[in-house]
Formats: sequence, structure tokens, C-alpha cells
Amino acid sequence: MASFHLLYARSSVLVIVEGEMQRLLCSLWREEAGQDLIEYSLFLCFVVLFCATFLGYFHSSLASIWHVSDNNIQQANVAAGGS
Repeated sequence: MASFHLLYARSSVLVIVEGEMQRLLCSLWREEAGQDLIEYSLFLCFVVLFCATFLGYFHSSLASIWHVSDNNIQQANVAAGGS
């Protein structure tokens, strides 16, 4: 059966783990099975936050670019005899 001991120091508590619990914690520390998934998740979060920040700061500029482009397309359609 796993056991552990608590050692108290001045500013922290040190936990000493023995037996099966120690082997489990060591294997989790060394294992890299889910590392790629976590890295891709963190990267995706960074990209989403960057896009949200970019859209937040440049919303008015992007809206005016969109409006000008829409007007130009409509004028070109009218000039070409479209409906």
C-alpha cells in the first residue's frame, strides 16, 4: 500500500511519497503520451487570443475596409450593367 509523509519546513510543506504512488508519479512525470495534444491546444488558444485581440483593436479599420470594398464591388456591378 502507498504511504506518504509530510515534512514541515519554515516556508513550505514537503510531501515524501513511497511505494506505488511514487512509481505512478514518476511514470507520469516521464511519460510524453499527451504532450503533443497539450502543445497544440496551447498553440490554438494563443492563436484564438491573438485573433480576438487583433479584431478588438482594429475593428473600426476592418469595418471601413469592408465597407469601401463593398461599395467598389457594387459600383463595378452597376457599371457592368448588372442588377
